[in-house]
Amino acid sequence: MTNIEHLVQLTRQALDEFESMPLAASLRRAQRIARLRGDTHWAQLFQFDLSPHGGSRAWRRTEAHEMFKAEQLDGIDVDMFRSQILEEWMKERIPSRVEAPLQGAFGDGQLVGGSIDSVIRRATGLELLAAAEAELMPKYQLELRREVDLEMIERTTHRVFNYLCTVERELSYIGVNADIFERHRRRVESFLSRIAPTVLDQFTAAYRRAREDDAESKTHALTTCRRILEAVADIVYPPRTQKVEDSRGNLKNVGATNYINRLWMFLDVTMSGNTHSDILLATLLDFGTRIDKVYAMTNKGVHADVTQAEVDTCVMQTYLMAGETLRVYEECTNDDAGESPQAGPTDEGPTQSE
Repeated sequence: MTNIEHLVQLTRQALDEFESMPLAASLRRAQRIARLRGDTHWAQLFQFDLSPHGGSRAWRRTEAHEMFKAEQLDGIDVDMFRSQILEEWMKERIPSRVEAPLQGAFGDGQLVGGSIDSVIRRATGLELLAAAEAELMPKYQLELRREVDLEMIERTTHRVFNYLCTVERELSYIGVNADIFERHRRRVESFLSRIAPTVLDQFTAAYRRAREDDAESKTHALTTCRRILEAVADIVYPPRTQKVEDSRGNLKNVGATNYINRLWMFLDVTMSGNTHSDILLATLLDFGTRIDKVYAMTNKGVHADVTQAEVDTCVMQTYLMAGETLRVYEECTNDDAGESPQAGPTDEGPTQSE
C-alpha cells in the first residue's frame, strides 16, 4: 500500500465513522492525517482543540518544536508561528454573541478555553443543572451559557469535518495521477528486474537519498541517476571507439563516457521515422543537458544553487527515460527473437548502420 492509499484509507474511515465517533476521536484522527500530510498549521490547530487546561508551558512549547522538526520546519521561528495559530484558534473560541442575561457572568470577547472534551462535558453538566433549576432566570442563564459551549462544539465539528472532506478530495485527485505513475513504475521495474537488476537496486538508492535534503545526498542521488542512464546505455548500445552517424547525418562520439549519445543512437536507429521518436529524442537531449549541468554544479560545491525539487525531478525523469528506453529495447529483442529462434539480446544491441 502506498502512502497516498494509506492516507485515503485513514481519511475515508474518519469520515465514514465521523457521526458515530466522539468529536475528540475525530480530532485526533484529523491531527494524525495532518501530521502525515505535513499540514503543520492544521495539526497545531487541532492540537489546541485537544489540549486541556493547565500543565507545563515548557512542555507545550517542546511539543510544538518536535512537531515542526518532524515536518522539517525547524528553520522557522517556532514561537511566532505557534502564536499566530493560537491567535487564530482563540478567535474561533470567542462566542459570536453574548445575550444580556449572561453578560454579568460571561462578558463579550471572553474566551471559551479548554479541550473540546472539557467543553462537551461542561455543556452536558449545564444541561443537567438547567433541567434541575426551578427558578426561571437562573435556568435561562444556564441554558444561555450552555448555548455558548454548543456553538464552540459546532464550530469545531464543522472545521474538522471540512478539513477531512478537503483532504479526501485532494487525495482522490492525487491518487488518479499516482495510479498512472504507479502503473509506469511497475512496468519499468518489471523491465529492469529482467534486463538490468543491478540498475533497479540503483534506483532504490537514488530515491532513498533524494529524500534527504542535504548537499551530500543531492550529489549521491544525481550520481546514481547518471550511473543508471550509463547502465541502460551499456545494455542497449555498448560503447564504440569510432564515431557513428545518426539518421540526420550528424557524427556522434559513442565512447564509454558518451552515454547520452549512445542512448540517442539506440533510439534513433530503432525508432527512425516514428513520430514518437522525435519527442523522445528531444526529451533525452534536454534531460541529458540538464542532469549534466546540475551534476557539474554539485561537483563544484555549488550545492546551494541546486534545489531539492531539481534533484527530485532528475530522479523521476531518469525513471521515465530509463523505462521508455528499456521498453523499446525489449520490443526490439522480442522482434528479433520472433524472426529467428536463436535470436536474442546481445552485447552489441540492435544491428545498426555505421
